[in-house]
Amino acid sequence: MTVSPDDIQGFITSFEERLAPVEKASSEAWWKLATTGTEEAQRELVDNGMAYNRLFADRGEYDLVKGWYEERYSLESSILRRQVEVLYRTFAGRQGNEETLRRIEELEAEANAIYGNHRGTVGGREVSENELRGILRGSDDSALRREAWEASKNVGRKVEGLVRELAGLRNRLARQMGFDDHYVRSLDLQEIDANELDRLMDDLQSATGEPFRTLKTRLDASLQSRFGVEDVMPWHLSDPCFP
Repeated sequence: MTVSPDDIQGFITSFEERLAPVEKASSEAWWKLATTGTEEAQRELVDNGMAYNRLFADRGEYDLVKGWYEERYSLESSILRRQVEVLYRTFAGRQGNEETLRRIEELEAEANAIYGNHRGTVGGREVSENELRGILRGSDDSALRREAWEASKNVGRKVEGLVRELAGLRNRLARQMGFDDHYVRSLDLQEIDANELDRLMDDLQSATGEPFRTLKTRLDASLQSRFGVEDVMPWHLSDPCFP
């Protein structure tokens, strides 16, 4: 196909005008859900998320952008070439069955609301995430620390079913697009080579494994002394997600 820089720039300008208000509304809906956790906020986030998806769902526009992407190296402007690359991957990330995409939006919104509304129970009283972390940072009471640590994990039981369904739908969508799973698809859309990332993580593990074990031994000794225990448990650490 013949690639016209003027046509591409014209499309980008027009698309930005359509996208800007929808993206703003979607971001505001996400913030409302994060700060209120209401069912109304969930619905707004799903509706705005689907409106955002629909902007990228036009098959004719997707094929047009895909054609530009395939011929991008014929463009003299490196900036325009990069715009085409980003535009194509954004379009590609929003392709798929509309019902599946909507269900994914619903599950993500519901899970976010549960996380935002979750309050652990310590001593028969509901406490915030900040309070839980405050106990783990400052308390010398092992029993209280354990209760706080366990309370920080209870949200997992509430979202377990949602997360499993969400993972299944994401993987199904990825396979429909020709990828092994959602993980590989997500990396590809971010221009990250999965094998290269694996090699990098292996190198980091090799480089940091022994220093980490040395540091952890010193940390354990300090915690054993502080709490008067032989075995350091997860709740003795200040970070509930410490590896």
